Amino acid sequence: MQMTLQRADLQPEPMHERIELLDVIRGFTLAGILLANMLWFNGFFELLPYYRGAMLQTRADELIVIFTRLFVHGKFYSIFAFLFGLGFATLLNKHRESGPKNILQRRFWVLFAIGLVHSMIWWGDIVRYYALLGFSLFYFQRLSNRQIMIWIVAFSAAPFFIELLRALLIPNYENYSFLSIRPRKWLAYVQNASFAELFATNIKMMGDHFIKNLWNGRFFKILSLFLLGLLAARMRLFEQPNRFSHLILPMLLGSALLGLAGNAFITSIYYHNYAFEASARDVVKEAVEALAVPALSLAYLSCFLLAAQHGALKWLRWLAPAGRMSFSNYIAQTVICVVIFKPYFFGYYAKISLSCCMAIALAIYFGQLLFSQFWLARFRFGPVEWLLRSLSLGQAQPFRLTTRQG
Repeated sequence: MQMTLQRADLQPEPMHERIELLDVIRGFTLAGILLANMLWFNGFFELLPYYRGAMLQTRADELIVIFTRLFVHGKFYSIFAFLFGLGFATLLNKHRESGPKNILQRRFWVLFAIGLVHSMIWWGDIVRYYALLGFSLFYFQRLSNRQIMIWIVAFSAAPFFIELLRALLIPNYENYSFLSIRPRKWLAYVQNASFAELFATNIKMMGDHFIKNLWNGRFFKILSLFLLGLLAARMRLFEQPNRFSHLILPMLLGSALLGLAGNAFITSIYYHNYAFEASARDVVKEAVEALAVPALSLAYLSCFLLAAQHGALKWLRWLAPAGRMSFSNYIAQTVICVVIFKPYFFGYYAKISLSCCMAIALAIYFGQLLFSQFWLARFRFGPVEWLLRSLSLGQAQPFRLTTRQG
């Protein structure tokens, strides 16, 4: 019979037991998430190329697009998915004998609810998908490492075969959309719509986002990253990185070379069609992405493992507070950008250059780094982390620190 889990078993770990390396990585990843999402918040990727002129005023603006596509897009949500799988796998393995399933299932549902509310502010939320797909960890954590590796390969390859079948069977396929607004009228609509109209549009875009991710196989990509995180938790890769010191540098070099070459090719596809038909181009792009995007994500992770191996983590600890409350910071980024760009607030949607947008993104990020230090000197968790824990455990958790940490 499965034993009942005591709530004390899932209390937050004391600070000296936290894996500081993971907090540092989370803090770093927040920057990439914001840089990637900024090109959606400010309207750049929602507009037809013809209407992007006001945002591409200089060569620097063009370079920002190239830089983001090459080094940012897809890489940081991949790291967060990996860390998501690693975090929950660590908790599952740690309390396996005491049976945390009910509380962890509740945690997933609470996470889904928070993500759903967040998506009503901005359709691009990823947390709701992580939460629903996270239920699969209850099955996969029972499998052997070899079985998990097989699933990782299968899930990683699935988007390529989906794209291949679509190209063969539906060569002229167009993504279904709940939106009736014609692309050429999009900018005028957004800038003149009422709050209620834009809210309804956001809900429809949530539906579009789900269907698109269903058809392009992104859910399989997320699952493969979850399982990589699960394997890393079993290997205690981030708890004992020195055990793998002989592998970290080769892993960094190999993944960086593959990731840079592959992502350079993917980025070039946006500017050169290489005489491919559209359907064939999408198949080739998907095949390269399946290897190149996670490879570059792995290169970023390897850099931090190498830093920890050589005692350089102390120079990166300023990232850790933001990482400890990364969920709160992620949602705060959305709220701040909605206020800046939505027409019913400051209304800078599609009105300022990408250079200015990226300066705003960096200001938000460094502001969050400072605010996270201030907040965690007074409180045990970020506000959203506290809400998640309290609802998952069924009772309010202690929030304020009894003594301030210096």
